[in-house]
Amino acid sequence: MSKKKTYTFSENRQAKSGITSMVLGVLALLILLVMGWIAWYERGNGGMYIGAFGFTSLVMSFSGMIVGLLSFREKHVHHTFSKAGSILNAVVLVFWIFVILLGVS
Repeated sequence: MSKKKTYTFSENRQAKSGITSMVLGVLALLILLVMGWIAWYERGNGGMYIGAFGFTSLVMSFSGMIVGLLSFREKHVHHTFSKAGSILNAVVLVFWIFVILLGVS
C-alpha cells in the first residue's frame, strides 16, 4: 500500500529570535577565528585589543545562546535557526571558556 502524498501550505516562518541567534553565533565564530589567527600571527603578543574583541565575542555568544533558547517559546514558527544558533553559540562559548582557562593556567 503506497503512502498518500500530503502537501502542506502553511505560512509558518522562521522564528525571528532564532535568526538573531544564528547571526550572533556566526559573528562570534568569525571574531573567534580572526582573533585566533591574529594571536597566532603575533605569536601571542596581540595585546589588549585582541582580548577586548575576544571578550566581545564571548558576550555575543552568551547572548546568542540565551536568545536562541528563548526563541523556542514562539508558537507556530519553524525552529531550525533557533536550534542551529543555540548549538553554534554553545560551541563558541565552550571554546572561549576553554581558551580563558588555558590562559589562566
